[in-house]
Amino acid sequence: MVPYVADKCETFPPLRGEYFVATDGSVTFTCPVCKKPHGIAAPVHTINAEGTIHPSMVCPYGCGFHVWMTLKDWVAP
Repeated sequence: MVPYVADKCETFPPLRGEYFVATDGSVTFTCPVCKKPHGIAAPVHTINAEGTIHPSMVCPYGCGFHVWMTLKDWVAP
């Protein structure tokens, strides 16, 4: 498993491999492998103040994407 840094996207849906934060604070990430967007949220994931996601990110669509992810330019809502 490798580290992965996701860039922030200003449009929805986020581009491949990027994340988007909605006005309500919800986070959507688009898988760079299968290109499908999905949420990053409790109870499965937490995002700390530095933008690190715990536990590791596994694409819920079964494409094999599995990384330790950090959200670049993360600002906690």
